[in-house]
Amino acid sequence: GALARVLSDQCQSWKPELVCANTLTTDAVAAFLKRTIGPKLVYAVMVIRHDRRLTPLLRLIYRQLDGVMYNSRYTQDSYHAILSYQVPELVNFSTVEDPRDKLYDAAARSGLRNALLSSGKRLVGFVGRIHPEKGVMDFLQMAEMLYRGDSSIRFVLIGAKDKKFQRYGDDAENFARERLGHAATFLGHVDNPASHIAVMDCLVNPTYGEGFGRVALEAVYLGTPIVATEPGGMTEILAGYSKARMVPWHRPDLMANAVGELMSSNPYSEARGADAKAAAQFDHATLVDKELAFFRRVIRGDGKD
Repeated sequence: GALARVLSDQCQSWKPELVCANTLTTDAVAAFLKRTIGPKLVYAVMVIRHDRRLTPLLRLIYRQLDGVMYNSRYTQDSYHAILSYQVPELVNFSTVEDPRDKLYDAAARSGLRNALLSSGKRLVGFVGRIHPEKGVMDFLQMAEMLYRGDSSIRFVLIGAKDKKFQRYGDDAENFARERLGHAATFLGHVDNPASHIAVMDCLVNPTYGEGFGRVALEAVYLGTPIVATEPGGMTEILAGYSKARMVPWHRPDLMANAVGELMSSNPYSEARGADAKAAAQFDHATLVDKELAFFRRVIRGDGKD
């Protein structure tokens, strides 16, 4: 109710030609107010929805839309599988700030790496919520395989436990404590993990279908080798990145092989740099320009740039 009042008041005051909503809740409110608030409506879809119980609501919303933006072709395909409406669309990656602007200085990064290594030699990391769909247990099973072959490898997991899946988080910590001991560290939430990613020998993102992999893109900018799962939006992000390997979901054995290969062929160096070609397609200004051009086409309704 409060959201509906704010939206109505702002539309009356500002008289916008277009409203862009990027959550299901805000888009639902805007869709149901469409006839009274007036502007054209664009839904910026930022997540993959596996819950098909939402399909009737999405169908109601899509009847009111003037355009849809998806943050990857994978997200678009996921929605097309349950919705048949023809609406003007744009596939445009989400904008992500360049993490190199947030890095610690060289001395601080060196100190961070030494602390995380804790007398080890190589560092493999995970960044994301401790949640079943993020594949945390797959990461830990992979870690156990690698650790059996090389006890000098250390593993760090960065991300908060999801309160809805507290038991899953507890089970993950217990598994790590029993199978990996001091070799695995759960850091919890970190406001700015860029420096942590930068000092890893390899980052692993074992998620079960990511609409857009922000962490994967940060690895590209930082020059950090990464192993990620497919299918998903990360496949599109990492397609041009030479230090990336893609593996299927639920295959910790293949993850372990890929991590070992990347660490052997890309030994850690403090002088890492971004893959310029891979990072260029995610240029912030380019993505914003595409978004604005799409908004203008929707407002005119003529389909022309």
